[in-house]
Amino acid sequence: MQQLAKEEAELYPTGSSIVLRDFYVDDLLTGANTINEARTIINELTELLPKGGFALRKWSSNCKELLNPISDSSIDSVCLNLSKDNIKTLGLLWNAESDILQYQLIHQTVLTRSPKDQYYQRHLNYLIHSVYLVLSL
Repeated sequence: MQQLAKEEAELYPTGSSIVLRDFYVDDLLTGANTINEARTIINELTELLPKGGFALRKWSSNCKELLNPISDSSIDSVCLNLSKDNIKTLGLLWNAESDILQYQLIHQTVLTRSPKDQYYQRHLNYLIHSVYLVLSL
């Protein structure tokens, strides 16, 4: 995908920079300051990525009009009810209505286990790792 973005940078400058900067494995999380800028991103990405055999799915936005030209099968069903649900992306919860990223910690599972429990350390390491992974530390 990065090779495609480098090769097509002249034809798709915005889309190429988004591909190089805002992808994490196979998830894209990006944004724009204006609706026109967001439309440019959508247009360039939907033209650029199919050239390499890549298709974007699960589109979400806090601006419903941006999703109108995108086929219904490519829109994340959670975004249809923006006022109630959070959209999960990259281990974070995104509240599209308020445009806030949230992280949910469930700490009671550690407190209910005994340090002598054979799974205690493994579970504790998993929780610590999940926090560091989200924070990219």
